[in-house]
Amino acid sequence: MGNIGTASQSKPVTAHGIFNINTNNMIVNSILNQKFKQAKKKGIPILFSINDLGNISMVDEDLVTLLTNLLDNAIEACEKISDSSKVIKMRFIDEAGKITISVKNPVAVPLQYRGRKLETGKDKKSEHGIGMGNIQSVVEKYQGESIWSCNGGYFTHSIIIKY
Repeated sequence: MGNIGTASQSKPVTAHGIFNINTNNMIVNSILNQKFKQAKKKGIPILFSINDLGNISMVDEDLVTLLTNLLDNAIEACEKISDSSKVIKMRFIDEAGKITISVKNPVAVPLQYRGRKLETGKDKKSEHGIGMGNIQSVVEKYQGESIWSCNGGYFTHSIIIKY
């Protein structure tokens, strides 16, 4: 039998074998567990720092949009990394009516910026930016903040939303 991860405290959680993240939010649980398994199959560990997310009052589709795009982007970036640095770190904290989500992952090549937009490294340029645009739409819907940076071989995307 494997470990069961719980998110009742804000602690990094990892597991070997069977793993179940429980944040007290069914939608968040489903996405985080799915993405954890997807990354694990690709040899990419994810370290979570999460707390009880049972009181979040956001539209389910908005949570799905944020979490799937953030984690899909991080997993995709890690697939391009060949060394042992390919670890995704995710922080998802609910404090006093605001959530903070931060995802940090290594990048093979530093990302280039053009104004407030990232330049793509994708072969199909038409596929670039759709997920980031969807993230930004949700952030704006809740009048939140979205900040990203690429330094020292790591990309970090942080979001703060009041609900």
